Parts: sequence; structure tokens; C-alpha cells
Amino acid sequence: MGCARPSAANWTGMFRAEPGNFTNQRRAALVTGAGGALGGSTAVRLAADGHDVAVLDRDTASLEGTA
Repeated sequence: MGCARPSAANWTGMFRAEPGNFTNQRRAALVTGAGGALGGSTAVRLAADGHDVAVLDRDTASLEGTA
């Protein structure tokens, strides 16, 4: 007996933004692996788009380049 896989149909409405849902709300993001190329560029883009961004990485030296 196996586990049922979630289908896209189950997820489509979960994250749908309705008009007015996000007014006057601060947006925050936690980016893991932010010392690498993908995580770092994601963190920079989110910050540029106005999010409050917290970054994490196991390699603190590479993380300094992102922060």
C-alpha cells in the first residue's frame, strides 16, 4: 500500500492572493543556503522587491558575501 501523491489540483487555491489580502502587511522571507549562487541571488531579489529578508547558510564565510 502506498501513499497518495498530492496533485496540483489540491494546491492551486491554497496560495491564491485575493485583492486586498496583502495591504499594509510587511512581507518577510527566510532564505536558506543564501551563501550560494541561487540562494544569494534569491535573497538579493527579495530584498530589492521590498521584503524583509533573513539569510542562513552553514558556511558563514560565503554568507558574508550575500549579507
